[in-house]
Amino acid sequence: MKPEDIQTMIYSTGKENGYTENLRDWFKLIYEVVFGDENGPRMGFFISFFGVKETKDLILNKIK
Repeated sequence: MKPEDIQTMIYSTGKENGYTENLRDWFKLIYEVVFGDENGPRMGFFISFFGVKETKDLILNKIK
């Protein structure tokens, strides 16, 4: 997938899960889980570079 397509999916997921008014909070949540910080690279680019499966595994391991 292209980074832009992944980014769009992340935005859509945030909007569908209560972050319509403040998507920045959605991304802060993701960054805190994945990187341990409130900021990070564009998630679409990161996931396309790191891999969808690898990112999924990383997130699952972090939240356990």
